[in-house]
Amino acid sequence: MTSSILAARRVATALLGTGAALFVGTATAGANTTPGCTIADVFAVESQVSTAMAAYFLTHPEVNLFYSSLQGLPPSEHQVRSDAYQAANPQVAAEFDAIRSPITDLRNRCNIPLDASIGGVL
Repeated sequence: MTSSILAARRVATALLGTGAALFVGTATAGANTTPGCTIADVFAVESQVSTAMAAYFLTHPEVNLFYSSLQGLPPSEHQVRSDAYQAANPQVAAEFDAIRSPITDLRNRCNIPLDASIGGVL
């Protein structure tokens, strides 16, 4: 199995795993019964975004290599390097924003606070 496939699987696994954190965060904040805002809806959107991000990384090996090199860094260092990379590569940043837009729409529609974790690369 190639390292890019393994990296994509790790990203997808991390994203889906953080869905549980969102579930715990929203459960403690109170149930949101707004249509389209159930935990099933959250997981559906997360899986769509995860699949799109995996496809992006697999089709953009230079971006995949960069983000793979950040594995194991402390979260603050990961964030600093990721922000710098996206600032130096605005096309990548725009493509990431487009891929993540369903998450942003979900947050806005369902009033999910920004401090509620939805995904590792989100």
